[in-house]
Amino acid sequence: MKKVFVILAAVLFFAAVNLFLYVTITRRLANNFSGVGQLKMVDVGRFLPFEEDSDLARTGSSLKFTAEDELPVLDGAAALVPVYASVIENCYPDGTDIIPLK
Repeated sequence: MKKVFVILAAVLFFAAVNLFLYVTITRRLANNFSGVGQLKMVDVGRFLPFEEDSDLARTGSSLKFTAEDELPVLDGAAALVPVYASVIENCYPDGTDIIPLK
């Protein structure tokens, strides 16, 4: 009977520790995007290359890749998605299959 009590006490102790960590750390960090934070985020859907209604900067570029070229892969910070999308729009061949940015 004493062993059962010790095992039950250990299980309850670890459950209490896990609950404490969840409440104090995990739940607070699970959705840290407040309304103000969401306003500062980049809406990637507004900056899609080769879309007529996107908000991209469309400029003339002397750098033009062709379909035969090995196209460079653009990768970097999410805050620069509008820049990357504008480069794709202005330098890559029309209709280039791109991997959606996450």
